[in-house]
Parts: sequence; C-alpha cells; structure tokens
Amino acid sequence: MAYLRAKVEHLVIENAEQQDTVVRSFTTKPTSVMADRSGKLFGVIEIGSRHREVPRLIDLIIDELKESYYHSESQITATLSERFEAALKKTNLAIASFIESEQITLDLERVHIAVGLSHNQELHFAVVGDVGMMLFYHAGRGQYRIINILENTKTTLQVPDPIKLFTQVISGKMRQRDILFMTTANLLDYFSLESIKTAVTENSSVEQLKALIERTKSRENFAALALFLERVADSPAVKPVTNLAEFNYAEAASQDSIKELIRTERETAKLLTPSILPELKKYVVGFREAFGTYLKKASAGSLHTYQRSRSTHTVRRPVPAMKTAQTPRPRLIEADFSKLQEQLQRRAAQAQAQVKKFSGNLEQQPAWRNFLKKFGPLFERLLGGVWHRFQQFPRSTKLLVSAVVALTVLF
Repeated sequence: MAYLRAKVEHLVIENAEQQDTVVRSFTTKPTSVMADRSGKLFGVIEIGSRHREVPRLIDLIIDELKESYYHSESQITATLSERFEAALKKTNLAIASFIESEQITLDLERVHIAVGLSHNQELHFAVVGDVGMMLFYHAGRGQYRIINILENTKTTLQVPDPIKLFTQVISGKMRQRDILFMTTANLLDYFSLESIKTAVTENSSVEQLKALIERTKSRENFAALALFLERVADSPAVKPVTNLAEFNYAEAASQDSIKELIRTERETAKLLTPSILPELKKYVVGFREAFGTYLKKASAGSLHTYQRSRSTHTVRRPVPAMKTAQTPRPRLIEADFSKLQEQLQRRAAQAQAQVKKFSGNLEQQPAWRNFLKKFGPLFERLLGGVWHRFQQFPRSTKLLVSAVVALTVLF
C-alpha cells in the first residue's frame, strides 16, 4: 500500500538590530516508525515582545507540544485529531503557567502562531493571530493554484486568550504533489503570492525564497516553512496482531517493568534527598555488619567454651599432686569483645549523626511540619502512654524489650 510521508523545509532569518519580535519555525524529527504511526509536527511562531524570557516561552511551546503529542497515554485509542487537540490543551496550560510564574506581560495581539500535524494525507492545524497559510494545489503539468486556507475555511482572526491560546483545530487532506506553505505575515508585505509560489515549487525547496528575502536587505525577522509529501513504497507501520501466538509477551512485560521501575524511582526520590540517602544506607549497613560479626564471635566463643567444658568433664585424667605455676588465663575473647564494643560505639555515633542530619532536613519540609501539626498531639498521647508503661517494667524486661526492638530494626 502506498504511503505518503511529510518532508518539511523551514527557514528563519533574524536581524540583530530587530529585537522587537522573536520568530521561529520548527519541525519534529520522530523515528520512521513513530512518524508512520503518529505523523510529524511543524509550525511557525512570531511573538512581538522585548522580554528576555520570550525565547524560553517559544521553546516551551514547541517542547510541550511534542511531549504531549508523541508521549500521550491515549495513543492507542484516540484518533490523531483527538491526540493533537489534547496536546494543544496541555500546551495552553503550560503557556498560562509559564506566563504567570515568570511575570511576563505580552501584547496578545502581537502573538502569531500556526502549528500543524501531517500524517499520510491527513492535515490538522491550529492558528493563533495573523499567519500566512497557503496550499499550492497541483493542477497538473507543473502548474499550481494558490489556495488561501484560512480564507477558504472561513477562519476568523480572534484576539488570543492568555488562558486558552489554541481554541480551534482545522482538519483536511492534501495530495502528494500539493505543497503546504506557512509564513509570518510580514513576508507578504515584500513578495506576492505568485512569486512565493514560483520560488517554492520550482525546486521543491525554500532555499530560493531565502535568497530572495536576503536580497531585500530588510531589517525585519522572517520565518517560513514548506511541507511536501514523499511517497513511501510500503508503510512500515506496526501491523496489528491477529494471532495471539505471534504476540511477544516477554517484550511487552519488559517494557511495562521498565515503566514501573521509572515510576517507582521517581516516587522514592521524593522521600529522601540524594545526599542523605546513600550516607544513611552506608552507616546502617556498616552497623548491621558489625553487629552480625559481634553475634558470630559471641556464639563461636560460647561454643568453644562449651566444648572445652564438655571435654574437661568427659575425659578425666589424674592430676599429679604437685604445685604448678599459675599461668594467667588468656583474654582473647575479652580483647575481641572490647574491639567490637569500640567499633559498635563508633558506628552508632556515625549513624546517630546521620539520623540527626536527616531529621533536621526533614523538619525544614513544609509537608512534615503540617503532618506534625495535625497528628503530633495524637502520637504524643499514644507514645506517652507507652513510655509510661515501659518505665514501670522490671530492669530485665526493659533489656529484653530493647533488644527485640533493636534486632527488629536491624534485621
């Protein structure tokens, strides 16, 4: 089956002396599989403002539109037009949020944007403000008719709404030899539509048009693009699975696992700051290793003592009645215990310092302070009652409870 893929050529001409407007033309570069499945985005943007954050605002519009469209959760169920419209809605929210956070004052009558989506013969686009948009309709034998899309669709120019910049999506179809042309409106003040059509259609490129603009020596900024459709022999789009035996469950499960892992890592990252978490883990692991070594040596020493005692009581040898020199008993186990005690104390002090550092950072978080404000009195009453009962226990019971709590935390 024949398939048409979009090829977009765009140009931007900026004059260093003209800082009243910022212009941009763009097109996305998806992979061949993604392009055949979801199409290609493109557009022309012109914003009249001297604010230093306007270039960042234009970058935000382009990035948000691409991210919201190509990575939409409704890629499987929704149509291309629905996905494009949903991406525009998310872009509207991102624009309003950016303008509010950066305190940008824009003259909305100087905001002119045209963004579009091309997939096979489908064409969807949205327009804000005054932008030139023409279709060079191929009439055969190298002849083209000029169709003003906005006039033919009876699209009226409206003052943009800062809360809802993109308000309407226009859909249609174009053929293989047709050419879609977008430009900032000021280009039409220098050239007629006929001369623009000739420059674009002769070589299927915008290079000739760029040369014409540069010859004018104009100090204005210009942006334009031309979209051509190229024939692809067979669409390499992913075919639907008709046989369940052909479905790669392992690959699908692997992708789901990766997505779940990324989501889990993002959620976990909110609990601790990156600098505290590794340090706390390091000292906890070290403390557990030291305590484990202590228990192993203590058990080994107890077993050794038990075996010596058993062998002494089992094998009875006569002891000669003579005086022998009293040799001091080795204190190997006691020496080991003293070293272990010093190691445990050092590890405990390091862990305590990290816990204090972590608790100090935690106390500075507004969410933690709100949590303590709401539930602090309840925990105080509960823990206060538990601590009062703990103080009434005998000393042996206190030691037993403390040991159980410590082992539970460590293991």
